[in-house]
Amino acid sequence: MSYRILVRRADTALASAFMGVMEDYPFVLLTPSAESLNWSDEAAVAGYFDEKSPSLVIHFPESCVDVSASDIAAARSLAKACKAKSVPLIQLSSFRVFGDNYCPQGVGEVDMPQPSNELGRRILSMETGALVCPSSIVLRLPWILDLVPCSLFGRIIPKLLVGELPPVSDHHRFSLVSAGFVIRSLITLIHQVFLWRRKLGCVSFA
Repeated sequence: MSYRILVRRADTALASAFMGVMEDYPFVLLTPSAESLNWSDEAAVAGYFDEKSPSLVIHFPESCVDVSASDIAAARSLAKACKAKSVPLIQLSSFRVFGDNYCPQGVGEVDMPQPSNELGRRILSMETGALVCPSSIVLRLPWILDLVPCSLFGRIIPKLLVGELPPVSDHHRFSLVSAGFVIRSLITLIHQVFLWRRKLGCVSFA
């Protein structure tokens, strides 16, 4: 008997790496595909919750640096189902919700998103949908260094090999994290969420 974690888009690179590490933990991972569950269909998602009773939901968008219409619709459907069942939701997002303008002082936790382009507005729309659930956690990721197709290495190395790397700024800087750091952060959040539920007397083993 264990907690059940519902994962959307388990086929993406970051989610696949997360799934591999989670094999060492005593959780049941629910990974329905888009063919078996229409994530945009609120009734279908609610029915899946009735059947499988997830204890936590983690929503991986299709890309680490972009958001599709299906990501936005899935965030809304999942948030409504989570709210109805009092299930926590972890929504992965991106720093790009703040736009592409360089911010010398960085971005703090209290800073409000001000998208400067269509990509930022799509990401904000996904976050807004997820936050319909009062127990949502939006995890905005900076540049991911490795492993995923949209990583910094994935962008730089091919250009470096053919001698087309553009100039590097000597005064602009930004934060980087490895894919491993993201996965460890997710695992930490999972344990914190379940500890919180246990303290509130919300433990529900199925």
